Amino acid sequence: MKKIATMAIIFSLFFGLVYYASAYFIKDQENIGDVEIHGIIQAFEISESRLLEYNTNTTLSIPDTFWSIEEMRIIKKDLIKAFELNGQRKDIINYEHHDPYFIEDYEEIEGDVIYSNEIQEEGYRQITLTAIENSGKISVIILQATEFDGEKEAHIIVDIVQNKEYKGIVETCNQSEGILSKYGMDMETTIIIVGTYDEEIETKAQLAKLEEVLHAVMGQKVEQVQDEHYTMLTGYTSLIPQAIQYDGKTVNLQLAMRYNSYENRTYLWIATPLITTTY
Repeated sequence: MKKIATMAIIFSLFFGLVYYASAYFIKDQENIGDVEIHGIIQAFEISESRLLEYNTNTTLSIPDTFWSIEEMRIIKKDLIKAFELNGQRKDIINYEHHDPYFIEDYEEIEGDVIYSNEIQEEGYRQITLTAIENSGKISVIILQATEFDGEKEAHIIVDIVQNKEYKGIVETCNQSEGILSKYGMDMETTIIIVGTYDEEIETKAQLAKLEEVLHAVMGQKVEQVQDEHYTMLTGYTSLIPQAIQYDGKTVNLQLAMRYNSYENRTYLWIATPLITTTY
């Protein structure tokens, strides 16, 4: 899968279980919502876990493009309107270590708020938006343009976190893809649902639970990883219309479980095509 230089929004996986270097998205697939009931929703409902949050991430790559900061500001304005983001505006300029998911003074602000951070360096420009809503929804939009050794590339990343109404997750993805299609079509989308069980589920039972979920969505197991810390299954199901290839294998569903002894809670991750957040 393509490298995205200096991209702050894609996280590394626990123990290095990340998008594999040889993985790439299968093209010419259906729209992510073109099945009657999306497989990832079925998988979550079968798990009988309690929803903690879900995350959708759509990344658009635009080759041979190095936007000016003025062009990026126009795109930012258009995206705020397209995604219907509202709230008090707070601008941050050239704050290099800005974390879009950690806003220090958010507790001091009442109502919805939109933070905007700009960075300009030689060969690199980035605008980051963080829209935080009282409903619990967080939308992060990153505009990025790079120029290195004569090669130009731009990216738009839309990352949305919500802690309720998981059945709208596919519509959220379709909205992001539809809005970004104005700027290009080279997109990759990831969906992650996080659930919890208010008890310890031992590793043997974790494997049984994940296999049950995979079987229920007519999935085929491609890879299994288990140790004393976590359990993970990677597989493929026809109930999810998009997939990736790595090492000659087709995959589009990854399941993981881990027990947190401090909380006496077991966490479940269900993702397509792969988990891209720390667990």
